[in-house]
Amino acid sequence: MMAYLSDFLKLLEKNVIISGYIILCLFIIHLINYVLFRYRLNQWISILPRNKKGIIGIIFAPIIHNSWGHFVNNIIPLFILINLAMFGGIPQFIFITIVFIISQGILVWIFARKGYHLGASGLIMSYIGYFIVFGFINPNVQTIIIGIICIYYFGSSLIANLFKVGKLVSIEGHLFGFIIGVLLAMYIHHYGFPNIIFIKGIKEPVIVI
Repeated sequence: MMAYLSDFLKLLEKNVIISGYIILCLFIIHLINYVLFRYRLNQWISILPRNKKGIIGIIFAPIIHNSWGHFVNNIIPLFILINLAMFGGIPQFIFITIVFIISQGILVWIFARKGYHLGASGLIMSYIGYFIVFGFINPNVQTIIIGIICIYYFGSSLIANLFKVGKLVSIEGHLFGFIIGVLLAMYIHHYGFPNIIFIKGIKEPVIVI
């Protein structure tokens, strides 16, 4: 029991350090966007649906935010969820994160309302949907605990984000993110993870995710 607890704490420490660096990078990006560009990056690398200039946002929209409030609201749950995701292993964490970002981004680009869609909430919703469903269909101590944490701490946020309707709120990003998380959990349950090898002046409204 003590050996298990020791291994768990070592893994948690590693996860916190890695996720801390990720959050630090996002903070630096937001600071640069605010100080040097006065949020003009939001027009350049966010998702602009059905517009070829918005394709780049499929990859980069989750790393930019519309204000400091928007950034802080997303960064705290993102930090927690990244830590939880890394308990499955770094390769699996990278895989699901890439799938979440690209899949949700493509759906937003194809189906969402016209406007600049940006922010990490869609990614957050993907993690939440993934953890809840994966804990239900693939139950073990780890997945059940993570699923319970997501329901307990993020349940109200889940409901609020799925049904938060507003002119400048990307309900599409929230909904597509959650759906992608659910579908990926079901896919991995049936087929498993793939073999992954890793070598060590705005015209459109800003719709925040």
